[in-house]
Amino acid sequence: MNRITFFLFFMAGILWNTFGQPIPISSIEELQKIGTESNYPISGNYFLTKDIDASEISANEGFTPIGNSLNVFTGSLDGQGHTIKGLTINRPFTDDVGLFGAISGTIKNLTLLDVSITGAGNCGGLVGWNKGGTISNCSITGNVYSNYSLAGGMVGNNEGTVSYCSAVVEVNAGEFVGGLVGYNNGTISNTYSRGIVTGVGDVGGLVGTNEEGFIVNSYSTGLVIGQQYTGGLIGWNNGTVSGSYWDINTSGQNESDGGEGRTTGDMTYPYSSNTFVNWDFVETWGEDGGYNYNNGYPFLRELAQYDAEIISCNLPSGLPVHQPFTMTLQFRNTGIKKWSATEGVLLGAVGNYDNLAPPENWRSSPDFDVFPGGIYNYTIELNPQQEGTFVTEWQMLKEGEFWFGEIFSQEVEVGGPI
Repeated sequence: MNRITFFLFFMAGILWNTFGQPIPISSIEELQKIGTESNYPISGNYFLTKDIDASEISANEGFTPIGNSLNVFTGSLDGQGHTIKGLTINRPFTDDVGLFGAISGTIKNLTLLDVSITGAGNCGGLVGWNKGGTISNCSITGNVYSNYSLAGGMVGNNEGTVSYCSAVVEVNAGEFVGGLVGYNNGTISNTYSRGIVTGVGDVGGLVGTNEEGFIVNSYSTGLVIGQQYTGGLIGWNNGTVSGSYWDINTSGQNESDGGEGRTTGDMTYPYSSNTFVNWDFVETWGEDGGYNYNNGYPFLRELAQYDAEIISCNLPSGLPVHQPFTMTLQFRNTGIKKWSATEGVLLGAVGNYDNLAPPENWRSSPDFDVFPGGIYNYTIELNPQQEGTFVTEWQMLKEGEFWFGEIFSQEVEVGGPI
């Protein structure tokens, strides 16, 4: 192969990954390649195929943030409802710190658990600097620390859109410090934060500074500690705030530069009539009447609505080749939203492939709606076509959006015909 041919193949690979099929990510090592290797361009479109343990990259400085203000992530990442756990970044003298250093693209359907993030300016658990990008249906827990300013539980500096997101993060920094966003010049809607926030100035339970941004239908409950320009919801505000609240009891703050203060009794179920006024409690928000999900505070349905537990399966450890077998997988709906085939909630073969079942059987639909707490027996017709040892894996999904719940995985020995 001459140099010209090699170059053409090389460029074709980059263009395919940039503009072609989305690129699967199944490990923290693959995630770390984004923006550093030609097959993982900073402008690529990515999706997670499984939950990821990020603790494998925790020594020394830990994970290297994806992108920065000079090399912005312009692509997309769809978490598909998966979780990244144990993300550690220890870069106290580096700006633009988070899972993503700086973005102008899209991040959605992702959960980060137990993060430990340390940076300088523009420091957030998920994104350091959102330069016009979109973040939706994401949640985060853990700790964020900045020895400088512009720090938030999810985003340090927001110039884009953050919606349908939650942060239960302890945040500690100097100035422009917020439980969800440190400094906001964009749009924040349908969000909440419930972590402790500590700073010197411009400190808020949800947002430290709302410069000329918009904050809509959001709330915060965490303890807020600051020396000046400190508020239960917002430390300093020059933007627009509507339909947003903070808990005056748990925050320790009676004042906020924007939003409305309410007692814990007002903000927990049953909600006071003057709280969460005109909020959508049908599609967007859920009422935590049982106090078993969000301590009685409203929760976001998109972040908690789907979950599944495996009850039983009749699949034996061995099957004869070319002999049909009806596998029955019993799942319990442990989420808060019904499973309906008309809404695309199905049982599917993980990776959209299975060695034991023909392609037309890689999905199984319920015959009726399965409500929270309900159990359904999904049936899949297997018909192995070759001998050998195979692993069959099945999981619930919302077609075209994300996978959820426990994964059924079993090794099966396929032998000669009986």
